[in-house]
Amino acid sequence: MRKDDPQINLRIPPDLKERIQEAAKKNRRTQTAEIIARLEKTIRDDELELNPNAVKIPDIPDRSDYIEIRDHLLSAVAQIEALLQSEDQDD
Repeated sequence: MRKDDPQINLRIPPDLKERIQEAAKKNRRTQTAEIIARLEKTIRDDELELNPNAVKIPDIPDRSDYIEIRDHLLSAVAQIEALLQSEDQDD
């Protein structure tokens, strides 16, 4: 997203704003990116309804899922490295 992209000012209920903030935080996106992702998905879904023969583009999973998996993998690698180092010291 560029600074010179068009802007829209709109009013939304406070509870919806909070839900957008929470979703953006969970998905590790800005609020703007969260709103755009959701708008693009609903527009894409509407287009598929109008044209059932269209190829459906799979939804992009939340980045937070990948980040959580990456963190678990990094932790496992660190544990393995620590075990290998302790074995080297024992030899």
